[in-house]
Parts: sequence; C-alpha cells; structure tokens
Amino acid sequence: IIKRRSEQAGRFLARFHAAALNTPHGSLPQIGSPVKNGKVDPVALFPDRINKALEKADAYLQDHKVAGVVHGDFHDGNILVDADHEISGLIDFGFTGRGQNIYYDFLMAAGGGFLPGLIHGYERESGRPLDRYALTASLLGKWVNRLAKMPEGKIASERETAIGKINGYLN
Repeated sequence: IIKRRSEQAGRFLARFHAAALNTPHGSLPQIGSPVKNGKVDPVALFPDRINKALEKADAYLQDHKVAGVVHGDFHDGNILVDADHEISGLIDFGFTGRGQNIYYDFLMAAGGGFLPGLIHGYERESGRPLDRYALTASLLGKWVNRLAKMPEGKIASERETAIGKINGYLN
C-alpha cells in the first residue's frame, strides 16, 4: 500500500509542479529555502572533513537546484485519498510559492519508506529523472539546519538522530 500510494503521490506532485508553472508570476509569493540562504552551513561540532563534505554538497546544490512552484508542506496529511484509496487531491497551500528548489517538496516525505516510491512516480509522470545528488544535498541541508537550531539542552537522542541522518546522507 505504501509503495502504491507513494508512487501515486509522486505522479500527483509532478502534475502539481508542471501545472503550477502556468501560474501568473505575481500571484504567488517568493518563498525561502528550508536551509539558511538556500545553503548548507558548517556545523561547529563537526570535524573539518565533515564540514568540507557539507561545503561540497552545498556547492553541488547551488549549481543543480531546480526553481519552480513549491507546495511547501507536501506530506501525507495534506494528500486527500478517496474511498477507493486513490489520491484525489492536495490541500493546505499556506506555504505554496515560487521557490529556489522544488526538491523542498520531497523533504517531508523522506521517512517511512515513502521517498523511493514518490521519486519513482514523479519521474514516470514528469518523464525526466530527478537529480539524486541535489535531492540528497537538500535532505542534508534540512538535517544540518535542524541540528543547528537545536538548543544545547536538547535530549541526546534527538541530536544523535540528526547527526546520524547527516552522516547517512554524506555517505
């Protein structure tokens, strides 16, 4: 069910991105990136080799991100499903706008095994491959930003989760 639903969501997201390109330019706000200035910033607690890897990921992302209209809150809670368990719509356009990086819409779907099907459905519908490195750099930026914003007193398990995700994306 997750695989089928995630592929449907990917096809739906590809149609959303394609249709949104026809939206008059002034009718949508310009939105920022999930990471500061659209960049992956160095983290003080990481050794130089990790921060150098973050710098390379950031440089790649800056050169390969895809601008477009971003839903901004694309997750399963904002996807409508009909009685036949087919995706029938998308809700909550409060964060929708023109953005620097359409890969932002994939960030909230990165857990629970949803992402591979989402990517597959998106690529089938759009007829073009997604840049896996730019997507990974976007995910990396999300976790670096999350870690950077954690207060010092945050419980160790949450910090370890963020650090684990960052190391996983770097690998």
